Amino acid sequence: AALREVAREVAFDGLARLPALDVFVGETYTVKVPETALNDAAEQQTAITSVANGTVDVGVIRAARRIELYLTGDDQRSKADAARREVLSFMEDNDVFFGGAAERSVRESTLGIAQSWNINHTDAEKRTQNWKTIEGIADIMNRYPDIPCEVLGTTTSAKAAPAPLADYFGLDRTRDVRDIMYRLSRSRAEACQAALIERGVPAERLQVRAEPLTGETKVDFVPKANSPSGAVAGLPEGLPFRLLHVRSADSGVGEALRQIGAFTAENEVIFNGAGEDGLPRAEQAWDVAHLDAHTRASNKRTLAGVAKIMSDFPSMCLEVHGETGAASIAPTALAAHFRL
Repeated sequence: AALREVAREVAFDGLARLPALDVFVGETYTVKVPETALNDAAEQQTAITSVANGTVDVGVIRAARRIELYLTGDDQRSKADAARREVLSFMEDNDVFFGGAAERSVRESTLGIAQSWNINHTDAEKRTQNWKTIEGIADIMNRYPDIPCEVLGTTTSAKAAPAPLADYFGLDRTRDVRDIMYRLSRSRAEACQAALIERGVPAERLQVRAEPLTGETKVDFVPKANSPSGAVAGLPEGLPFRLLHVRSADSGVGEALRQIGAFTAENEVIFNGAGEDGLPRAEQAWDVAHLDAHTRASNKRTLAGVAKIMSDFPSMCLEVHGETGAASIAPTALAAHFRL
């Protein structure tokens, strides 16, 4: 596919930062430095491993008048596929075992309920097996140093959480069963993440995820071609560069992103605050039909505008991202609605 320029920036103070519109986290880039009066031609491989606040940092190992970045994602994906196959084969005969929150050995342990997500099982044989599994996964991941890994914790289906676990989190074992089991599955995944870091896997290559009530209690390790975590080195001072993109499957994504970005810079969806006086119901805080008629009409225009842009790019998918402001305590009405 033909290369398409998607960004042009200049680095200052040892760092080049560009909008993450057409940058794909986890993809491998070839950095080509052309020959200039001051530099010989050079080439190196790098990967984007971090996107923060809508921007990404790109680094090269040497100064030059100009660099050109070409996206070569097939190599990254093939390495991730190979790593996944090795992990799946290894996990056929290995596992990570945790004590059940309701087990007597857990309740009577030094850590108490927290023992139910401790890699160091109270049973010596299972403790040894756990570290054998962690070391095996670490060995595989360290042989693929540019591949991130998702650590996924899951729990079995349940209508009620174990009473000791509910008491530990201060939640209702029946009403809050999903929240309780989420915390358990995430804590176990985080314990495995910490153990992998201890065995030499860089923290920025590990992403924790939890899925409660899936029907199976376990921790999986999933090498991936992309990850939102990590960090990369900065560019030398004063270095201009061009970023060129070559993923034919994403044809049009840059233009779609630019149109969405330009439109939403002038238009937004505004909601009533959950703590506002006079709300007829808690759900009004996430109803696009704002109580103010002018804002309600503006929301409708915003959504119609986004829909129009997406209809012009039928092969594109849209991620709808919601966020809230920082707060030390939730609105009373909202907490009451969720019974938390």
